[in-house]
Amino acid sequence: MNELLFSKSGLSLDRLKSFCLVAEAESFTKAAGGNSNRQTQFSRQIKELEEFFGTELFQRKGRTVTLSNTGRELHVLVSEYFSALEDFHERCSGALGSYTIGAGESIIQWRLIPKLREIKDSFEKADVIFKNLRTRTIIDGINKGSIDFGIIRKSALTSGLESVGIGSLDFALFLPQEAATKTKDEAALLSHLPIATMEGVGSYQSFLEELPAKYGIMLKKSVSCSSFPMMARTLKVLGIAAILPEIAKEELTTVEFEMRKLDGLQILQRDLCLCWNQRRAKMNPALQKLGHSFADLLND
Repeated sequence: MNELLFSKSGLSLDRLKSFCLVAEAESFTKAAGGNSNRQTQFSRQIKELEEFFGTELFQRKGRTVTLSNTGRELHVLVSEYFSALEDFHERCSGALGSYTIGAGESIIQWRLIPKLREIKDSFEKADVIFKNLRTRTIIDGINKGSIDFGIIRKSALTSGLESVGIGSLDFALFLPQEAATKTKDEAALLSHLPIATMEGVGSYQSFLEELPAKYGIMLKKSVSCSSFPMMARTLKVLGIAAILPEIAKEELTTVEFEMRKLDGLQILQRDLCLCWNQRRAKMNPALQKLGHSFADLLND
């Protein structure tokens, strides 16, 4: 029974907890909340863990610390272990528990919230926590056990994640009905009205920047927003146009807006998947069962 782990001192749940606290705070002082006695305790416990594993877990830089390569690996393992223990404790105590789902704002607003009642039923009435996060943060959270399920693009999947496809995110041009034109010419459509755009950098922003040269047009940029739902609300207020995920039709009804599918927008299409931690699911088979049930619900 893993005799090597118990053949010498230095390993304990308390030490591992302290290790995670310091890793997440990136500082002994911050992790200890300014308590000098606790800071000394943390420093001693980390040293004992490093002696136990025979490797440096942190790299010290002044008052801050960063995880070494082996430290990052240990942090993922311990975070998964603590999450699995918490799952086990909840099941044994009969508590409903909670499940955290990470996704982009447009997926949460237009795909998850409309099915919230069914999602709650699927999760057996447990608390459901939606977190609006970027793909990299979602994957990191799943690996560390702070996020149970993530909805990301398939191309971003990494090893250690189990996934089920849940369709694609397709894009279309949304125009106010009162200003919609009957033309089918894509260049004319895209230059017809002022358009809402997305701030920052990314594939979507790069696509918009290339449109003028591609179609030989001048885009009438009106407002820049930080999310697709924000852009949709801008359309409703200003009566302008925007290229948005087709699921924006949840908010932009056909009474007010026309949705045009354009061939030139296919490049923006993203295949989506629901994913979760493969190793954690082996420790908690209920997680995998929930994942497949959740994916089936999203594929309805």
